[in-house]
Parts: sequence; structure tokens; C-alpha cells
Amino acid sequence: MVLVLTIASMSSCHKKEEEPETPESAELRKQIESEKQRTDNDFDKPEYRNEEEGRKLVTIPHDEEDYVGIWDATSDYAQYLYGNVNIRINEDHTWSGNITGEDFRGKWRHNGSFVIIKDGDDIINWKLYFVTDGSLMFTNLDKPEIALTLMPAGGQNK
Repeated sequence: MVLVLTIASMSSCHKKEEEPETPESAELRKQIESEKQRTDNDFDKPEYRNEEEGRKLVTIPHDEEDYVGIWDATSDYAQYLYGNVNIRINEDHTWSGNITGEDFRGKWRHNGSFVIIKDGDDIINWKLYFVTDGSLMFTNLDKPEIALTLMPAGGQNK
């Protein structure tokens, strides 16, 4: 038994030399790191919990002035789906923005509970709405099962 313990302790103390990284192992390491980043999500951040699949969101009516400002969708999920979403809601019922690297503009209307924004080519057809925790969300009306959070650009609006 002493002999077994001695051998075990000697083998654990023996430091194995690191093998140099080959191009194949470097590529595999990058793929593993990329996959880890892709599967890490930010749902544990309170500001993005409303984006979880199956989450029941309750719309809270807001005045139309509350929608005016510059908004960004910054979550990992929003970036995965769109690349970027940066929109400006203007007081004169127009909006403009850069979505997926393309510039869009159009009109918006407030119905008392939410805002609908559309562009001139009917590519953007979104519903913007506030929910019970105060977050501003948007849903593409062509895919209403996906809700994404809009954050004030630069941390504030107005």
C-alpha cells in the first residue's frame, strides 16, 4: 500500500510538458471558445429576462412621449437575430434607424397602448410596447413570438 501511495504521489508531482500548439489544435481551441461565447447568454441580466422564450409579457399603456428618443437593442439575442438595431423615434411621428446595417425610415402611430413603426417598403413592421417592469420591448409583427428589449442609447433618452 505504501508503494502504491508513493507511485501515485510521484506521478501527480511529475509535471507534464505542454505540447506546442498546432494549427489544428489552435483552430479547435478557437471553435470551442466561440461556441462557449455563442451559448453563453445574457438572460441572467435583469434587463434581458423579458426576451426568454415563452415569457408572458403584459403591456402597460404609456404616453406617446415615452417612446420618443434613441433606442438600441443590445442583447446577445438581438445581435444574433439582427446584427444591430438602432432607432430614433421622433416627436413628429416619424422614425429612422439602422437595422442589420441598413438605413430605414418611416412613420409611427400610437394607439394608446403601444406604438407601431413601419417603413415605406413594409420591411419593418414592428410593435413597440412597455411591459410591467418598465422595459421597452419590440416585436416584429411577422414573427410575434420573438420579443426583444430596447435600451435607451447612451443610457438615457430625452
